[in-house]
Amino acid sequence: MEAPSLPSWREDQRRFLGPIFLKELVEMARRWRYYSTRVLYAVTLLVMLLLVWEQFRWFGRARWSFNARAELVLLLQMTVSIVQFAAVFLFVPMFLCGTVVGEREDQTLDLLLTTHLSDREIVLGKLASRVVAMVCLILCGLPVMSLIMLSGGGVEPEALWRTLAVIFLAILYAGSHAIYFSVISTSTLEALVRTYWWLAVWLIGVPLLAVAALDDAPRSVRMAALGVALFVNPVGAFVVAADGFSYNLMARQLGPWFFPAAFVLPAAWSLFLLWRAVVRLRQTPVPFLLRLRRRSFVRRLAKWRDRAWAAAAKLWGWLGQVFHPLAQGIPFSIRHADDEKRNPLWLRARRAPVLDRTGHIRLIQRTAFGFAVSLVLLVAILHPGDIDDEETSQAFVAIAWGAVAGLVALFAAISLVGERRRGFLDLVLVTPLTGREIVDGTFLVVWQHVRPLFWLPWLLAAFFCWTGASIPPGALAACLTATLFCCLLAWHGIACSLTARTVPAALVATFVLPLVLLFGAPLLIAMFEDDHGPPLWLFATLFLVATWIWSRRSLGIACVACFSSAVHLALAALASAWTYDGRHDEFPVAAMHPGFLVASLLDDRIERWFRDRPWFVVVECYWAALAVSILWLRYWLIRHFDRLAERTIAELKQYSNERQRDLSTFH
Repeated sequence: MEAPSLPSWREDQRRFLGPIFLKELVEMARRWRYYSTRVLYAVTLLVMLLLVWEQFRWFGRARWSFNARAELVLLLQMTVSIVQFAAVFLFVPMFLCGTVVGEREDQTLDLLLTTHLSDREIVLGKLASRVVAMVCLILCGLPVMSLIMLSGGGVEPEALWRTLAVIFLAILYAGSHAIYFSVISTSTLEALVRTYWWLAVWLIGVPLLAVAALDDAPRSVRMAALGVALFVNPVGAFVVAADGFSYNLMARQLGPWFFPAAFVLPAAWSLFLLWRAVVRLRQTPVPFLLRLRRRSFVRRLAKWRDRAWAAAAKLWGWLGQVFHPLAQGIPFSIRHADDEKRNPLWLRARRAPVLDRTGHIRLIQRTAFGFAVSLVLLVAILHPGDIDDEETSQAFVAIAWGAVAGLVALFAAISLVGERRRGFLDLVLVTPLTGREIVDGTFLVVWQHVRPLFWLPWLLAAFFCWTGASIPPGALAACLTATLFCCLLAWHGIACSLTARTVPAALVATFVLPLVLLFGAPLLIAMFEDDHGPPLWLFATLFLVATWIWSRRSLGIACVACFSSAVHLALAALASAWTYDGRHDEFPVAAMHPGFLVASLLDDRIERWFRDRPWFVVVECYWAALAVSILWLRYWLIRHFDRLAERTIAELKQYSNERQRDLSTFH
């Protein structure tokens, strides 16, 4: 008896996407991080809507007239569209970058390649499963948009569908980049950083350079540049689709065909990246620097560099012979550090970049450093009047610190979970290394990899202090605040990485802390206005008690992320409680908001941001909260290391006996 045949549409689906698509869909339905992502997306959408409503009501325009209602509906629609568009470029790389490279790290990609599955089925199956999850996430905002449109006029249904079409284009655009770099990279972290970097270059960097270079150009040249940007960048198409006035203006000048034409080049580029991903699936990823070294002119430069290093080594040896008698008086501990007394994980990272084996991330950091410096010089040359403006200082330094914080979160989130997937952490757990040595060494590993980009915001802050856009005490306080917050984010990411079993779970859990501080705390201002202080303290206390009880029962990845965030939220609320007076709606949430503090401290007139409160006292209180949070999180992580890492009693006895045997042999 023959088995019943499948429906024709399902047969076509299986032939085109293959069984990988259905397998990934079933696995995603069982993973909690997709549910937590929906929760984070819904909370962010709610916060932004409340903030827009409060801003609209604050200016006294919340009158129940038709024009005011239409203006409010238009603002809410723009807010929802911006949140959806930003969520695409935030979550799509998280979902997709670990698909193919994760199979390569787990050594299961070779098994897939030995089956009857084609390369197209593997790549498109993994891409389509994540795209379906992201489309479902975006479609969750349709009921909100429908309710907004029922509140009054101001938004055309055609504008809504145009915006959704551009968002789906952005999903294809970001997904093609993510799957391509997942194929050609050797680690998940490398794929994530390369994807975010190139998306930032195409979507933000190129338009900024064009605007800075063509600001003084004739209007015809600027309009031509904007037209080109519209047809090659999804951001331009999104701006035109979301803004009805811009769409009507472009439709009158170019005709109604311009909007479908704006999809051609981004879609073609996305399809080209997908084709390249299918072609390079069976090829071994080769580092870019290694491919570059194969060029003839690069070989000549390398020979000249080696000759220069040889001459420098001879000069150094001659200087050592001359000054050798003077160096004898310097203690050995100062002249040469004892490597045996250092953390072995840190030494391993210093000898070899364990989280950046191919050097792509280091190259991206240096490129970002040069790009930022070049952009500052371009602004100084073309617009010398803006270089001493506080808004320029806030924009450059805040964006630089945001890049550093994002890189810290990525490195910390993938540090231990990546070593666990490669089996290295299991080997470390059976060594005599203690929990303190492992977590301290991991923190130093993160610092070793972030260090090339860490000094960029410090250099920018010093430059803007020299131009007069910022004052030295404020710039120093801003950099110290951002540094302490990056340290806290690193420890939080290490805790999540130690508990997680997959890279996406560690990434989502790591980003819980910045999302709670940057978006969750301002939600209280939108809900309670001037009286948000007592609800903040009550919420922080209840959140801390609930997560503490939760941590006593189990220490899962969600529990660790929420408990760490709750402790810092409670400490920061306690440190900023004295700023509450019931009159100014920015405090005490502003006194515990790292973004607000960094931006306000970069202004040359800091007092206007803090009104009648001494800004240095507010900043010192927040520093104290950050320092206590860092010390407590490190202590808690060391104390519960064996439980978080699932180190068994047999392993403890094993390396305890090995340590005693080594000590007896030494004596």
